[in-house]
Amino acid sequence: MKILAYLTSKKHPALLDNMLNLAAALSNMGHAVKLCDVNNNDEACGVFSSLLEDPNCFDMSVGFNGLGLEWNIAGNADVIHPYDALIFPHVSIMVDEPFNHYVSGYDLPCRNHIVTYIDRSDLNALDILYPDKEMKKLFMPLGGTLNENFSDPLSAPKEYDVVVSAGNWVAGTALPQWRQEVIKKSIVAILDDVADVMMNYPVSLLPAFQEVLYSRGMYDKEYLEIFAPYFWPVLQFIKPWRRNRMVQCLVEAGFKVHIFGGGWNQVPFHDALIDYGAVPYREMLDIISKTKVLVQDEAVFNDGAHDRVFTGMLNGAVVVSEYSSYLDELFEEGQDLFMFDWQHIKEQMEVIHQLISDEQYRTEIADNAYKKVIKSQTWGNRAERILETVDIFRQ
Repeated sequence: MKILAYLTSKKHPALLDNMLNLAAALSNMGHAVKLCDVNNNDEACGVFSSLLEDPNCFDMSVGFNGLGLEWNIAGNADVIHPYDALIFPHVSIMVDEPFNHYVSGYDLPCRNHIVTYIDRSDLNALDILYPDKEMKKLFMPLGGTLNENFSDPLSAPKEYDVVVSAGNWVAGTALPQWRQEVIKKSIVAILDDVADVMMNYPVSLLPAFQEVLYSRGMYDKEYLEIFAPYFWPVLQFIKPWRRNRMVQCLVEAGFKVHIFGGGWNQVPFHDALIDYGAVPYREMLDIISKTKVLVQDEAVFNDGAHDRVFTGMLNGAVVVSEYSSYLDELFEEGQDLFMFDWQHIKEQMEVIHQLISDEQYRTEIADNAYKKVIKSQTWGNRAERILETVDIFRQ
């Protein structure tokens, strides 16, 4: 197959390396992959000219979020949507929830659009948020990335006991946005209850809304549609709240937390952290390779998975993750990874002490996880799934 792969070095820090990994996997499968940097005008113009000359010069294309669907060509005043006319399939790999305002591309014109999603509950969210948009949907968490700087991930020297790799959106102490706006008391009450569910239980956002609405006898889809504009404000509140609580619990348990990501200088317990700030993606792979225990929140992917879980396992770290029903199906608790919820987090994190001090125990867990994830959660596996889906829907 002739495949066009869009990439960028801007916006999300992991987009470039992940696309290069996916493109390499597709190429290793024997396909001809053409890379197009959307920020390189000469490169983009060359690809655009090829598409004008022969709309069938590629068999499919792929990009993260909305990459490739909306073009700004130098010298052309109008924004161009080439996939309004192109008939070959385009795969949009979404890097976060469909209600995350930093994720785009769902509603851009595309005649043959395949969209991935990270959490299984997102299927219902997409139906609610984009009821009139025709697209094929594929549940596909992002693949894990193997650090090529170490031939044996399990033998890399472990310099860091406990690592958290995540940015901090806000200080985590601000009032929810809906508490600062003039909206109906009935709306506020329901949003407060949704936040309360998510502060106590490891559930994804849409199931939390459903639980609260169902408890009130509100079963019709129309209720969820009414609350759709509030999905984003709830995510803005709960994601940093969970992330802050996770790190604070580690600090209170006495762990020296090596934290990589921007914004942590805002938290009240910052003096107890070893704060490195944001680091480049490839550098982070080296750090994870040298990590004993990687602690990871799921960013509300509680019926899906964050790719850092798989990346940690691929690179020899033992992962302690916020609970996910999907991860619970893939791995054995206490054998491949450890999970925590929001009511028992302090007790569930006690195992980290043993993981740090008992090298044989930690190595056994890391080895178990590596053997599973190398078979099923790499970008090579994702390439296979994408091609299979494209083939099913090929016109």
